[in-house]
Amino acid sequence: MIGAFVKTNTMELAEFVCVSGTSISELIRFTSEISWMKKISSNLRFYHGNEIFVEAKEYATESWLTTCIDITMQEADRVINHYKINERSSLSIEVSAKIELIPYYSTHDPKLADSLSFTKAPNSWLIVNPDTNVENWKQLKSQIICKKILWSSKQPRDAAEVAINYFKKRSDEIRNYAD
Repeated sequence: MIGAFVKTNTMELAEFVCVSGTSISELIRFTSEISWMKKISSNLRFYHGNEIFVEAKEYATESWLTTCIDITMQEADRVINHYKINERSSLSIEVSAKIELIPYYSTHDPKLADSLSFTKAPNSWLIVNPDTNVENWKQLKSQIICKKILWSSKQPRDAAEVAINYFKKRSDEIRNYAD
């Protein structure tokens, strides 16, 4: 899983925390090393006419591999053959994919020597920006780097190869991601 981390940076963060025994929130500022994990996901959408009527299972991988795209395309082929979908059918499917970076922080268990694990950063963390008021601080959250429709059953099947190759190339470029 560690191979999927593309960058680590030290960030000044903040979080509103309830004061013990009260309903009062206090802003706590802290610094943390944030490691960004690359997640690649792909999914199938089923359309009838121009309306989505089913968003199928998402396939994902938190690694350098883009195998989830291959699995989704195989599933698309299976569905097309099973339901006899073609370019003129009112039923159509679409394969899309995205690359996102997900923030994690490292945790250490003092009872275990040399133990280091990673936990997804909570949505309640804010990125401190000393130039603005706290109301304008942004939430620390996943960043979508690339999102693309790879193929639709309304297109010839070979049209997918160009989009898939572009997406896989873009995924490889993110190994050296920097803001």
